[in-house]
Amino acid sequence: MRLANWMNLIKPAAYDLYEDRVLEKAQLVIVSLLGGKAYWPYGHERLLAWAAAKPGRQLILVPGCDAPDDALLEDSTIAFDDAYRVWRFLREGGTDNAEQLLRFIASELMASECIDRDLGDWQEPKVVPPAVIYAPQDQQASSLSEWRDRQVPGRPVCLLLFYRSHLQGANTAVPDGMIAALKDQGLEPLAVAVASLKEGRALILLII
Repeated sequence: MRLANWMNLIKPAAYDLYEDRVLEKAQLVIVSLLGGKAYWPYGHERLLAWAAAKPGRQLILVPGCDAPDDALLEDSTIAFDDAYRVWRFLREGGTDNAEQLLRFIASELMASECIDRDLGDWQEPKVVPPAVIYAPQDQQASSLSEWRDRQVPGRPVCLLLFYRSHLQGANTAVPDGMIAALKDQGLEPLAVAVASLKEGRALILLII
């Protein structure tokens, strides 16, 4: 598996080199393209040509944002519904969705190449709400009432807000550290990951 930022491949020469050294050995390419095909016409054109050059190659093109782009999804070599599912895995984010994406790919798209058959079981993308209570993995609470059940009695409660994107990217070292530090100070932190403080649904959940 190789990961690359397509922004580093904007220049035709950079893309051509990457295609020659990496994509020529690949069987499946997934591109999350922010802005659609118009933002990277050369790469989009070359990827379609790459997919058509040899039988068995698979190309999945999905939007790099939350706005749907049916035209981009339809350029994928797999069924539209499957490309849409890959998009939702990527946009919802988080470690669970990342694992399920890999399981989906192994089961549905690369079954003949998959050595570990246990990877075949997969689940649909899990929606991450606009505001969600967060705790380190071994203490995760699914609701406010569950968090209250685990709360240490008598400790002052403080609200810790951070962007949901950190949770979606499994980049939680900072909130984990802050939770531990606040507890060391005798506080009981209620950590909430929010999409944005400008989003109405997130604000409603915080007020409630």
